[in-house]
Amino acid sequence: YPFASEIGVFANNFSHVYVDACFLPLISPTMTRETLSEWLELIPSNKILWGGDCRSVEMAYGAILYIRELLLEVLSEKIQRTYFDEDEALEIALKILRENAIELYGL
Repeated sequence: YPFASEIGVFANNFSHVYVDACFLPLISPTMTRETLSEWLELIPSNKILWGGDCRSVEMAYGAILYIRELLLEVLSEKIQRTYFDEDEALEIALKILRENAIELYGL
């Protein structure tokens, strides 16, 4: 548990499998950083989602601040290692935080 690497492999190999980092930041920030980094190297960014999985507005607000910070750290590292440029990183962040869910669920 939470089998983050395993689900990344499934998402890489099956077109109908997506990953969602909804509760991961609350379990472990370190695991979240490592998992996001791994997922960004393994699967297309349009298959990575984030949902707050929160019970209150306050929790949702804290959760979005947390995932933004962690995503910024991971994408900044990828930019430094020339894995992505800044424009690609911004596009990926928007996809993960909003666009992918809209596309997947037809919102």
